[in-house]
Amino acid sequence: MKTVLILGVTGQTGCEVANQLAENPDIVIRGAALEVETQNLPDGLIPLEFSWENRATWQSVIDTKPDGVYLVRPEIEFAPALMSEFLAQLSGSPHVVLLSGRDADMVPSSFWTARVEAAVTNSVVRWTIVRPDPFMQVFTDRRYFGKTIRTDDVIMANFGDGAIAFVDVRDIAEVVVRALVDDGHESRVYSLTGPSASSLGDVANELTRLLGRKIRYIDTPVEEARESFRELPEWRRERAFYGMDRTRSGGHSTISVAIEAVTGHPPRSLEDFLTEHRPQWTRSTPASST
Repeated sequence: MKTVLILGVTGQTGCEVANQLAENPDIVIRGAALEVETQNLPDGLIPLEFSWENRATWQSVIDTKPDGVYLVRPEIEFAPALMSEFLAQLSGSPHVVLLSGRDADMVPSSFWTARVEAAVTNSVVRWTIVRPDPFMQVFTDRRYFGKTIRTDDVIMANFGDGAIAFVDVRDIAEVVVRALVDDGHESRVYSLTGPSASSLGDVANELTRLLGRKIRYIDTPVEEARESFRELPEWRRERAFYGMDRTRSGGHSTISVAIEAVTGHPPRSLEDFLTEHRPQWTRSTPASST
């Protein structure tokens, strides 16, 4: 039996990784998060309370002595130092798979994103890094575009006409599972994308066709976005500026073949994803006009 620890099990990828691992009877799954609600998680998963910022919660997680760790990078300022400290306390030589972000290797080494990756590669012997493009699930998640598409017929962002190779969380999770379970993935970095790139204007047009009502993409003015970014703490501000500029210039349009290389099948297309989730944006009454 192999024990896999998921740090961030309640997140989109963490939950999906847990459910895919549950299909393997030889895997013991332990899922850690600040609050673990198990309704969307597989039977048999052992929940553990864990907070990066509360070291009192660390020991019970360290005591699991995992063979593999899926680490969803924590979105906190001191993540690099905390990750290094935590990983140094793991016994044995667990294989750590880190969920990072696309183009993390292209930013200065002083950037938060680069330091997060270094915290893993400098702390453990066996590691894999996955760098996905933005998730397709941003179009269904109410925290992002899901609510405004359904209620206001709008996608609003500051990405201009930049194309993005959106990737499905299910495909990301499958790569993570393969890296944790199979041999041959150590010291590898996988950039993960969908099979094609689309601008948000393209997505709005496809949703218009699927839903039979006009969905608009509103490109937030760059200066307005930059002004809002200035209110962020530095470690988030540098990522926001870089991410916006990189996306607007087409930096997220490059297609990777890593998903097919690892899983043996091509990634899901955005068109299929939108068709599959069409009921989430369907409504019985029209949006109110202003």
